[in-house]
Amino acid sequence: EAWDSNVLDVYQERRGCEIAMRLIYELRSEIPPPSSAAPIAIGGAPEGDPYQLPTMLVELALREVGWNATSLGNDLPMESFVQAAHDYDPHMVWMSVSSVSEPGMFVAAQNQLAESLGEDVPLLIGGRALNDKLRPRLRYTAHCDSIRNLVELAALMRLNRKK
Repeated sequence: EAWDSNVLDVYQERRGCEIAMRLIYELRSEIPPPSSAAPIAIGGAPEGDPYQLPTMLVELALREVGWNATSLGNDLPMESFVQAAHDYDPHMVWMSVSSVSEPGMFVAAQNQLAESLGEDVPLLIGGRALNDKLRPRLRYTAHCDSIRNLVELAALMRLNRKK
């Protein structure tokens, strides 16, 4: 919106993102490494979603509550999520969805990902693109309206794993 109204130039937004990413990396370095017993979580943003910051913030927040979390990045094909789930054998997968260009294709691919994870690996989703029209068509364990909501749920999931 700021670009359209000529309030900001593209470089200003990109520069702001660069600064935010550096701060996230700095904050991440301040969090102690996860224990070897920490549950594994992986996630990212799907193909066509250019936003890096949301998934990086999820990784940071999950690490803060004791998960061994790894952001796989943004603009990832669903097949890559499936391969990563196979490679990492995670206890949780997250998907940050800020932008969807082809809703039908996204729904089919996301549901295939959910199916491939099975019942034992929770799939948490969130992001501004998951509106009331799109969300009911998706398969997932939980929809998180905010990072705070995700962190609270992840903390409970981690406690339940210890029992």
